[in-house]
Amino acid sequence: MNEKIYKLRLELLKWEKDNKINKLSEKSKIIYSYLLAKSENLPISIKEIKKNALIKESMSTATFNRSINELIANFFVNLESDPKDRRRLIITKIKSNH
Repeated sequence: MNEKIYKLRLELLKWEKDNKINKLSEKSKIIYSYLLAKSENLPISIKEIKKNALIKESMSTATFNRSINELIANFFVNLESDPKDRRRLIITKIKSNH
């Protein structure tokens, strides 16, 4: 069991390095991973991202906002106003190496 966990950790670290997210905070990595999994559903609203159970349980609103800002600052995502409702923000593009 311990060896399996170790191998999973190595694979995760390799994946993070390959996708150049190894320098991001852990919370930003969680959000980025979620966005990659949902990339077929773009654009995706910030509100929808916040509803995810893992994201909701693992970070406060302030941490979530800092993580989104970190992803934007490092050009991993593009954030825009929703054309249907200017008060709502949406992720329109996700940087992916694949």
